[in-house]
Amino acid sequence: MHDFNAKEKTLSILGKGKGSQKEVLDLSDKTADALASWIKESKNKRGDDPLFTVLAYHKNGARLTGEAIRRLVDGLCLQAGITKKMSPHRVRHSAITTVLDLNNGNYRATQ
Repeated sequence: MHDFNAKEKTLSILGKGKGSQKEVLDLSDKTADALASWIKESKNKRGDDPLFTVLAYHKNGARLTGEAIRRLVDGLCLQAGITKKMSPHRVRHSAITTVLDLNNGNYRATQ
């Protein structure tokens, strides 16, 4: 869990490109508290263990991948009655469009 700094409320992630560029994200108080609680309750407490792991399919306990997240989002959307094929990117796009609509297209307020 070296990538999460509870005191500074930051999380280091592998970012753009092929996921090889490290980026440091500033977290809100609620997000930092939620991650700290998750780590405290998590069974994996070694510093090099993944923060989130697969809990379904044949790879239980493995690092959560983009494909696993896509399957999770798609399954949850189906449970919610959304019949269109969904992905994390489509959910993100829909959320941004909704917030832009609520802000009359003001992208600064949306940020």
